[in-house]
Parts: sequence; C-alpha cells; structure tokens
Amino acid sequence: MPEARSGERTHCESEPSELRRQWRQRQIVVLEKASMRVLSPALEERLRVMVVELSNESATIRTDQFLAPGSMVQILVGGSAVVGTIRYCVGAGRGFSAGVSIENLDSSPV
Repeated sequence: MPEARSGERTHCESEPSELRRQWRQRQIVVLEKASMRVLSPALEERLRVMVVELSNESATIRTDQFLAPGSMVQILVGGSAVVGTIRYCVGAGRGFSAGVSIENLDSSPV
C-alpha cells in the first residue's frame, strides 16, 4: 500500500461521500418517547421506546429489550405510525440501540 505524502489525504481521511452527506441532512434527531409493537414474531405487549433519529428510510431507537434483527415492528410516535424491520440491535448502556429500516410511514392521526 503506498504511503501518503505530507499534505495528501488517505482514503480514510477523505471527506464523506456526497451520498452519506445527503443522508445525514435527511436524518432528524427526535429524542421522543414512543410505543412499539413487535408484529412478527408477534408480541402481545407494547414496548416503550425512545426514537433517537428518524428519516423517511430509517430510524434509530433505544429500548430496554433486545429486538431480534428481522423482526417487523410498528412504532407509534408523535401521532404517526411507522412500520419497519429491525436491522440491528446492540447493547447501549443499560438498554439497547436498534436500527429500523422503514417500510411504511403513515403520518395520519393514529
């Protein structure tokens, strides 16, 4: 691998790609309490979650319970219903941080 000369940027130091920058601009920090149902595999109870970030394509949530990747969920937040699939769930402090790939965002009152 060639070494970088003084003043040159290596691949790791390069500016974020245009696509990543556009994604960050669409991401909204929410920090709003919400409720969530796990649709598949079905759970009877509603879980309390915190929506940390939200965009048209994805969300990041915090929860007290581990959520299996691939689970289908419905999140009720701010009068909207969001349906999506859990992409990842990792330990974060005393709870878990999970990424949701949004499949349907219904902003009509619930």
